[in-house]
Amino acid sequence: MKQKLKRFFVSGTNHRCAPLDLREKIAFSRHGIPRALRLLREMGFLEESLILSTCNRVEIYGVFRKAGEGSGRVLEFLRRFHGIDPEPLSEHLYFLDGEEAVRHLFLVASGLDSMVIGENEILGQAKEAFQQASSSGNLASFLHSLFERAFKTAREVKRKTKIGEGSLSVSSVAVEQVRKTLGGFERKNILILGTGEVSGQALRKLVNHKTGKIWIAGRQADRAAELARQCGIAAIPFEDWKKYLTRTDVIFAATAAPHPILHPADISAAMVLRGNKSVFIADLALPRNTDPSVKRMENVLLFDLEDFQRICEKNLRCRSAEIAPAVEIVERQVREFMRRIRRAEIAPLMEKINADCDRMIDRELRKAMRLKPKRETESLKRILTRIKAKILSERMSCFEKAREEGPFSPGRELSDFFDLKKISHQDEKEKDSHRIP
Repeated sequence: MKQKLKRFFVSGTNHRCAPLDLREKIAFSRHGIPRALRLLREMGFLEESLILSTCNRVEIYGVFRKAGEGSGRVLEFLRRFHGIDPEPLSEHLYFLDGEEAVRHLFLVASGLDSMVIGENEILGQAKEAFQQASSSGNLASFLHSLFERAFKTAREVKRKTKIGEGSLSVSSVAVEQVRKTLGGFERKNILILGTGEVSGQALRKLVNHKTGKIWIAGRQADRAAELARQCGIAAIPFEDWKKYLTRTDVIFAATAAPHPILHPADISAAMVLRGNKSVFIADLALPRNTDPSVKRMENVLLFDLEDFQRICEKNLRCRSAEIAPAVEIVERQVREFMRRIRRAEIAPLMEKINADCDRMIDRELRKAMRLKPKRETESLKRILTRIKAKILSERMSCFEKAREEGPFSPGRELSDFFDLKKISHQDEKEKDSHRIP
């Protein structure tokens, strides 16, 4: 377990480290992740691997087969999968390993590294990434136990702090921004493109408002129909969505398309037929669904993820007081996980010491049985076993505490394990108590 921790890493980029146009080049679609996980197995430099790709981050979690590997292998994987030049990406890529990588994962799962601090969406996305990696055969014992602990940490943060109270997903931020800009949704017709989690969240926020007509279109027609049924709106064939541009006042775009699907020519044609009436486009997709040049068009207001990021940064101040207690929970969970790693490291040694103690107790008791009744020796065995358990438990606690404090030498490890300073101090006290005044 300890050796795997030394080879464990996370490498990637997020909304703080890379601009949107770079993040979208290395994003993985939901359908592309199984193929990417297969490529990671075929490249052979990882024992375990998981890919987390959202609208705000792209991260690869893994355990190297050999110590000393670095971000260069991750760049090579991204080059092979996405067919891009890795050089411009390298300066925007972070690489964390060991305990720092553990801490990063716990912060991510808890919503403390998100664009919207405290949002719940990332936990569901991390669980989905976990299931995909597991189904693809890319997980083994280390990442499995690590992510389970990360999910436990996230649940504790939500339960014990107010970090999630009134917290907003990016979808919620988008809906609220459109509402403020337009002065409400009344008599506004809305088109939703995409049927994933982001689109679903936006739709569920919208149905709480009084609106005009709402249409949803997605390549997964059955999913679009189900969302439409749940929310009492209309599902339209994905191939027909452009026909609705002439009647649409607001577009929420969040499809998994690898390239823009909303182009200036389509918008211009629709604007002529709608009398140049203004339209608001909220592009929540990564890669973007809207050609960036649309932003320069008259009477078209386009917001993308970078615009919503600036809004989220303002909202952060409202929940800043809850960040410290949430981070404290994360730090405690990191310490407990690291303690488990250290305990697993010396578990074989402790088992051997325990077995050796048992053999010594049995040997001495066999000698005693020649002189004492069986009942007395059984009682003596229980006493000795309790003493042994207490000694080993105390020594283990001393050792674990010392290991949290810094680097070791063999001599110091033995001293810490046996708590020799405490024993020496007790010996001195006993000598003092027996001295003749």
